Amino acid sequence: MNNSFACHAIPNTPGPFLVDGFKLITKSPSTKHFFLSHFHGDHYGGLRDTFDAGIIYCTPTTRALAIRVLGVNPNRFIALDFNVRTNIAGIYVTLFDANHCPGAALLQFELPNGTTHIHTGDFRFYPKMLSYNWKSPIDTIFLDTTYGKPIHQFLPQNEAIQLAIDTCKDNNSNGRTLFLIGAYNIGKEKLVLPIGQELKVKIGVEPNKMNGQLTCIYPDSDLRESLFTIDSHETNVHVCRMNFCGEMWPFFRPNFINMETFLDQMNQLVDENQGEMKYERVCGIIPTGWAGTSKWNREHATSQKGRATVVLIPYSEHSSYSELTSFVKGMKPRHVEPIVFSDANDRHAILNRFAGFCDRNSNKRKFFNQMMGGGGGSKSSKSKSSKRSSSTSSSSSISSSTTALLVEKKVKKEGEAERFAREIKEATRASMMTCSSSLSSSSSSPDNVIDLSLDESPVSSPLSGLPSPKIKQKKKESPKKKQAKLSFFNK
Repeated sequence: MNNSFACHAIPNTPGPFLVDGFKLITKSPSTKHFFLSHFHGDHYGGLRDTFDAGIIYCTPTTRALAIRVLGVNPNRFIALDFNVRTNIAGIYVTLFDANHCPGAALLQFELPNGTTHIHTGDFRFYPKMLSYNWKSPIDTIFLDTTYGKPIHQFLPQNEAIQLAIDTCKDNNSNGRTLFLIGAYNIGKEKLVLPIGQELKVKIGVEPNKMNGQLTCIYPDSDLRESLFTIDSHETNVHVCRMNFCGEMWPFFRPNFINMETFLDQMNQLVDENQGEMKYERVCGIIPTGWAGTSKWNREHATSQKGRATVVLIPYSEHSSYSELTSFVKGMKPRHVEPIVFSDANDRHAILNRFAGFCDRNSNKRKFFNQMMGGGGGSKSSKSKSSKRSSSTSSSSSISSSTTALLVEKKVKKEGEAERFAREIKEATRASMMTCSSSLSSSSSSPDNVIDLSLDESPVSSPLSGLPSPKIKQKKKESPKKKQAKLSFFNK
């Protein structure tokens, strides 16, 4: 997630509210309400056991992980359940399941002015999300754009899980194959557990994970111990760190040495336990959305050397590009704010990519409402005298119509300036006809007269930066020339 303040700050909220913005505490000392979307390092970065800047709102699972792993004071948290609308400092906040890692949440912020902001944190879209209890109109979606380019397409989640299961079944020769599945400290459980269930074994994990993160995700010890084990002899399916079987950046490079070393270590343990079968092969499974993003990765999705095989599975717990577009189309926000990008150019490209899926009419309505002085005007301004209101609204109508046309038109060549000025003149006169009733009801004093003549003077400030139309003016004759003409005619 990018560290730009705009990726974390929720507009028009007290402080403002910060989502996953613990690195920005010093930049926003007035913030007292913090939101943690999920417990992945790029989102809780900056959160320390000494945190005392305010209150952290998150799901119960994320709270438990932050307390156990980071040692944050439990009194600094307020846990929010999914689908519960909560008033926080006058802003209604609702958390929804993000289909990412355990405890991950989509966050909805309902503002007193009737608009809504949504922060996705990290999420994997599925159609049911569109039926969540969203509140319209949606102003901004702070969007997880990890895979925000059209090249990032991969299998639906359930199909990728089935592919991983089939890969393990095909490579499990008489139970003598060791399987290593890449995963983060939390996450990928949706893929790992079905593999264990299909092969009828528990999932092997390190003791620190069994006694740490998994106690927060699966508080019921009986359930936890029925799914996972720290006994290496009890299973041939083990979770390893994500890059143990190979690196993905900048392109896929298998690590056969790591895999065969692990195989040898496991067989050495087998030798110490008589009667057990030795493992013949090792198969690494790397579930990642980067599996198909390059020709190289696609061509090397299955790589083999010696006793080791490694397979890339196009599985991710982030949304693919097509899923992101489906989400934005269905939600119809006014604006999308990307939260994952490399630099300003990348951010600009993502904005352009998603602009067509936003509610363009919402942008226009907001623009014209602001130009017309509507939507959000103070009550005191609406209580002015009828004479002044009529005059003001008339001039506002003319000004907004003219300005809107100026904004939407682009003059590319100097020779088009005069034509452009004529269009402005015609549009302005049309505006006068539209609001003629307002003008006729107002006073006829000089203060209410609007001079829109474009014949006698060049186009002024609204066209600053554009060449002013050149209007030829008739030159006055000098007295000598005039006298010469008179003398000629009197002859």
